[in-house]
Amino acid sequence: MRRALPRPRCVQGGQRHERPRGGRRPPARGGPADPRRPAAGGPAGAPGGDEFAILLGGDADPARAAATAERLVASLREPVDLGGREATVGVSIGIAFAPGHGDDGDTLLKRADLALYRAKSEGRNTYRIFAAAMDRAAKARHRREVDLRLALQRGEFALDYQPVFDLARGRVAAVEALLRWNHPVRGRLAPDAFLPFAEETGLIVPLGEWVLRSALRDARALPPGMRVVVNVAGAQLRQGGLVSALRAALSAAGTPPDRLELDIAEGAAAAAGGPLTELAALGIGLAFDDFGAGASSLGALQRLPFGRIKLDRTLSAGPDGAGLMSAVIGLGRALGREVVAKGVETEAQLAAVREAGCTGAQGFLLGRPMPLGELAPVLGRALTPPGTRRSRSA
Repeated sequence: MRRALPRPRCVQGGQRHERPRGGRRPPARGGPADPRRPAAGGPAGAPGGDEFAILLGGDADPARAAATAERLVASLREPVDLGGREATVGVSIGIAFAPGHGDDGDTLLKRADLALYRAKSEGRNTYRIFAAAMDRAAKARHRREVDLRLALQRGEFALDYQPVFDLARGRVAAVEALLRWNHPVRGRLAPDAFLPFAEETGLIVPLGEWVLRSALRDARALPPGMRVVVNVAGAQLRQGGLVSALRAALSAAGTPPDRLELDIAEGAAAAAGGPLTELAALGIGLAFDDFGAGASSLGALQRLPFGRIKLDRTLSAGPDGAGLMSAVIGLGRALGREVVAKGVETEAQLAAVREAGCTGAQGFLLGRPMPLGELAPVLGRALTPPGTRRSRSA
C-alpha cells in the first residue's frame, strides 16, 4: 500500500534467467540469514519483467541499505542449478529513501529506477543510491530524445559524402554517406555528437532508414558504376525489418543493389549473420568496417559475406601500425577481400598504404566530406597523373 512507502525502497533489474523444466524457479535457500529474503516487515514485490522491488523497514539508513544491496549482489551472482544446467544472474540495484527522495509511491519508484539506470550504466552487478543530479540528468536525456525525434520530423538532417579512391585506377570508386545534423542552436553537428545517443534510445532505426532512402536517391546523380556507402549500426541489424526496408528503398529509388555498399562495424558483425546473408543475396555490397579497432573476429570475417575490409584509421596513422596493417592486408588477400585504408591525411600515409597493398583509400588528403552538389570536381579528379606506374595493389 502507498501509505507503507515512507521507508527505504530498492528496485532491482537484471538479466532474464531461464526457468527450469516445469516453469518453477529453484527455491530460495532458506534460513533467516539468507540475503535474498527481505527484512522483517519488508515484503518483496514484482513490478514486472525482470525487475522486483524490496521494501525495507526502519529508519532511512544509507549504510544499512547499502549493506543489504551488497549482500543481494553477492548472493545472486552465485551459480544456480536449473535442472542440471548451471546459470548465473547479473543484478543491478537502485535505492531511494523516504521521505528524503519522495513521500509517495510513484515518486520513490521513479527515483529508485533512476538510480537503477545509473547502476546499469556504470558496469552492472552494483548498486547506486538516488541523487538529485540523476533527476536532472533524466530530464536532460528526455529533452535530447525529444529534440532528436523532432529533428527527423523537421528535416534537420543532411548527408555529406566523402570520396573513396581506387588506388589502382587512381579515381573515385565510391562515396561514403556521412550524416550531419543542422541543429538550430548548436549549428552543424558531426555524427559523434548524436549517433551514440540515437543508438542508445533506438532512434537509430528510423534515422538509419532516412539515411538509406536519402543516399539511394542521391546515388542516381553519381557516375555510372560508382557505389554509395552507408554505415549501418548494430541496432539496425538486430531489428527485423532492415532487409524489407532496404528492398523498399532500392525499389523507390530505382537504384541497382550493386550500387549500394553497407559498412558494418566489427562490433555488430559477429551477431548479424542472418541479415547479412540476406543482404548479400540481394546483391548489396558489404564491408567489415573499422577492422583492427578491437578484438576483431577472424571467424566472422571468414564466415560472413563481406567483400571488403575497411581498416581502422589507427592502422594507417603512423609507423606503429605498419606491421599490423601489412598483416591484415595479407589476410584480406588470402580471403579474397579488397582492403581499404581510412583516415589517410598525409602523403606519407598514402605512400605507406599503397606500398602495403591496399586496394582503396579515403581521408582528408584525398577529399573531405562535402554536400552532394560539391562532389562533381572531385569525382573527375585523378589521384595520380596519367602514365604513373600502377601500384602493387593493382
